[in-house]
Amino acid sequence: MPVLATAATTKVANLDALTDAGKYVLNSRYDGPRWLPDGGHLSVEPGFGGDWLIQRFSSTTDPTYGGTRTGRFVGGTWQWFPWQPLRQGRYAGKRVAVLGGSIAASVARHLPSMLCAEVLNCSFGGTGWGPITAGEHHRQFDALCIYQLARYFREGSGQPAIDAAEELHAQTWGKRDFRWYASMFAEAVANPPDAVLVHSGTNDFARALGLDDFRNCVRTSIEDLSAAMPATDLILTTPLYRPAVPRNRIELTIDDYAKVLRKMAKHYRLKIIDLARESGLNELNAGARLVDGTHGSTAYDAALARQIASAL
Repeated sequence: MPVLATAATTKVANLDALTDAGKYVLNSRYDGPRWLPDGGHLSVEPGFGGDWLIQRFSSTTDPTYGGTRTGRFVGGTWQWFPWQPLRQGRYAGKRVAVLGGSIAASVARHLPSMLCAEVLNCSFGGTGWGPITAGEHHRQFDALCIYQLARYFREGSGQPAIDAAEELHAQTWGKRDFRWYASMFAEAVANPPDAVLVHSGTNDFARALGLDDFRNCVRTSIEDLSAAMPATDLILTTPLYRPAVPRNRIELTIDDYAKVLRKMAKHYRLKIIDLARESGLNELNAGARLVDGTHGSTAYDAALARQIASAL
């Protein structure tokens, strides 16, 4: 592998040396992001075709320092293109909190190296913007929904989320372990991040939350988050299209919920990333991109993260 250098700095990171020293073993299979001992972050992301990979390196101590390269499996070996400087966005070297459900949690894992930022993954599977009033452990899940998390921000305490995560862990015999995500949320409450990204709405659609209730929860959440962190950028996304479920039991589409978010973003002058329209997900490619009709494959999660990072 070549020495990684960028035009923005005289620093170099010799990934060969790191590998030779046994500090990091680069391989051609996806195994998630890794933190390097010198404060760097290296990730390996699969491409859609299965024979392409993207490697990213970024420094957590110097946001001007990083690179990306692509490789392709040809003739039984990996052939890599030269390292290119990592494009620097407005959140390089800053802190970004991600709120949402399981889709947001999966996508957020790819964002640190793409944004060159510290990403606080505060996403809890099964939750949405609005309340959860029925179902097993609904009280604990409801306590981790966006409208509740926004209130905790306003009240200045992440302890309710920690308590709910502890209860859920105990009641499910460890099958639902959100304790790490709750600790990230408490950190975000104690030290407000530079930006909060909210990617939610799929579970509100699935539970058939009425649009009036959905609208009220989004409005309350935006106002609470803005009041609690006036210097923090608040960014919304629309939920992903769900080809397998075109309408919920009250005959609403995912775009009905997306329209509410678009109007709210316009009203409060917030940035919105319209994944419902712009993700490229449709009936023809859903089988390849989604593993169960709702959740993305590892490759698609990485692609969504790239789209979000580019928009930011």
